[in-house]
Amino acid sequence: MTDDLPPGMRLDPRPGPHGGQHAIITCVICGKEVRLPMARIRYQAKRGIVQRTCSVECGAEYRRRRGRAK
Repeated sequence: MTDDLPPGMRLDPRPGPHGGQHAIITCVICGKEVRLPMARIRYQAKRGIVQRTCSVECGAEYRRRRGRAK
């Protein structure tokens, strides 16, 4: 899974507080970096989901902008 990270994500070299790998995403709206566990990314990838935002508010803005572009 580390080689096929979605665009905008990169592997975090630091281990988590309980071990395990993490990835860092950069929010497409505000530019904030968010650290997510790889287990969450794998779970989302199985369902065809790619997280691109850091919060619910940025997610709403992202959907609003995508709707306007169509």
